Amino acid sequence: MSSHPHSHDEDIPRFEPWLGVMASSFIPAAIGVYAHSFIAPLTVATVALFLTSLFMLRRQTLRHRAEQQP
Repeated sequence: MSSHPHSHDEDIPRFEPWLGVMASSFIPAAIGVYAHSFIAPLTVATVALFLTSLFMLRRQTLRHRAEQQP
């Protein structure tokens, strides 16, 4: 094992919940292209999912900063 102080263990890709929510926000938008009669509710769902993902990212960033401070 390396005794280097900066281990690259944290460089392993992992699933980020906020990224999954952001990706899922494109589903109602794609459906809205084809289902014109439901465009308003699908737009609301798209915006709500997108804003929720941004909120989740912000919380994660603040939590990460708090853990790194001494």
